[in-house]
Amino acid sequence: MDTYKKLPKIKDSGISKIKGKDIASYEAKLDFAHQVGIKSLEVKITQFPAKGNGQTCICDARLETDDGKVFADIGDANPNNVPQGCVDNFIRMASTRAKARVLSDAFNIRSVMEEDSHTPQNDLAWGQIIDVDFTDVPSAIFKSLPAAHDGGGSKPASDKQLGLIAKMAKNQSVSPEDVAIKMFHKPFNQLKGSEASTMIKHLMIK
Repeated sequence: MDTYKKLPKIKDSGISKIKGKDIASYEAKLDFAHQVGIKSLEVKITQFPAKGNGQTCICDARLETDDGKVFADIGDANPNNVPQGCVDNFIRMASTRAKARVLSDAFNIRSVMEEDSHTPQNDLAWGQIIDVDFTDVPSAIFKSLPAAHDGGGSKPASDKQLGLIAKMAKNQSVSPEDVAIKMFHKPFNQLKGSEASTMIKHLMIK
């Protein structure tokens, strides 16, 4: 039993149901990687956005595992291939995409949404996705856990939660939208109940 508890696993809070599949966020993959063990995860910009390249930023990510294996991949982003809430942060999105892909390769987490540059703007499911390189979660490393008591779990954040966050953020002279993007890579009004609960706790200790 003790051995089972120590096995690396993707946390339930890092999972979203997208188009009928359990999908892991970048944060969930990074947490899983740290549980398994990595020596380093580095990212650098190899192409800066400019008018001549369609304002496209390209980042190169490199990961080395504890046993010395090295993985590398790239991620790109521009104002036209990121969700609306992240247009002002597309350079950071390129970095996140590169790291998400190399994490997926290193730990064999299969990507199910690679066509991020052709994201249909009218697809409601994509409205929930900020780090578009979410990945399918193999059942071998993920077992769904009840989230009913986790601040609302996977249900949308309540108006009461959002109102409290907005009030706390205003008192601290910070933008709730900026905090949501920084913590969860998604717009404030798209937070899940569990994420809103985490954000409230974060603002309480700031």
